Amino acid sequence: MKQRLPSQGLFLDSDLLDIFNSIFMEDSIPCRKFDVTSMAESVYRHFYSTMLRITDTADKCMVLQEFSGQAQLVALYLQGANAQREVKLNMALYTSQPFSRSTSKQPVTLGIVGRNFYLSCVMVGGQPELRLEKVDKLLSPIKRELLRFLFFKVGSNPSSSFESAACPGWYISTSQKNNELVTVTTMQEQTAIQNFKLVHMQ
Repeated sequence: MKQRLPSQGLFLDSDLLDIFNSIFMEDSIPCRKFDVTSMAESVYRHFYSTMLRITDTADKCMVLQEFSGQAQLVALYLQGANAQREVKLNMALYTSQPFSRSTSKQPVTLGIVGRNFYLSCVMVGGQPELRLEKVDKLLSPIKRELLRFLFFKVGSNPSSSFESAACPGWYISTSQKNNELVTVTTMQEQTAIQNFKLVHMQ
């Protein structure tokens, strides 16, 4: 039997690899970088205000305490004559521009009725902190430099929570213990109460 000699025109694997490499060249694809600061920033404008009574879901009230020019809110149980110590809050509602299609979060600010203190959330040493700041005029419009005063109200009945716009994921909170500071915590904080009952007074 004659042994067939390999044809000179036979394609080998190495030949096919060379052809594919010549067709499909590995080119670097330029990636466009987008600067997030160039995107339109939200602007919040006031459109309505309401006065309300607020308690946490354990029925603790908010009380204003002032020491050496520093103001803070504490949550505690009030009975009898002590009930007059409870503060009422002015909740101002805002619309956002550009308009957000999300209807589950209502932008609001929270001020103490009869005083010029407003709740704010700021970063202190890398940790969000709830504060009371003096404000002498209406907070509108609210842009980046005033975002610390803005909270997103989530829910309505039977309770609502307030998420900081400046520190997303952090909510106004009270302790399960009596006579403790009103602070901000995450929803993962099991020892805190982040839900509040609101009673509109006008």
